[in-house]
Amino acid sequence: MPHSRKTNAVSPTDALLAATRRFTRATIAGNKMISNGKLSQAEWHLLWLLKHWPEPDGARPSELAKRLRVTAGNVAQQLRRLEQQAFVVRKHDDTDRRVVLVTLTNGGKKFLAKVRDDFANQFSQLVTRLGPKESKHFTNLLLAAADHLEHSETTAC
Repeated sequence: MPHSRKTNAVSPTDALLAATRRFTRATIAGNKMISNGKLSQAEWHLLWLLKHWPEPDGARPSELAKRLRVTAGNVAQQLRRLEQQAFVVRKHDDTDRRVVLVTLTNGGKKFLAKVRDDFANQFSQLVTRLGPKESKHFTNLLLAAADHLEHSETTAC
């Protein structure tokens, strides 16, 4: 009977999972560094969502929670922290006083623009390091992965 040798070979799936975790951790760390620790990853996503919100009057907290796939309580907590930093403001809707709408303040817009520019600078340095050909290939791989993940059904979560 042949003796099986234990190897340190990692499956392509495990290698991809490990690389993705490492990239995510590095991205989060970079975001915290760029925002001087003022924003958590969740708060960054909430601000970014508000910046791109299609309704000019703002977003309901419940809509934000639904879009971010978190609880309304989670969004309320994030909004409190963002209000304390004067990045967002909550106001009542003009036509229905029961409705609360959230919008970015000018300070929030400026802060978000600065963080985005600093973050883009990091990726510009990555593009320089990789070179045009590898950067394009990396971009195409990320887009293919995003397409797959956005269109596949999740069974484990």
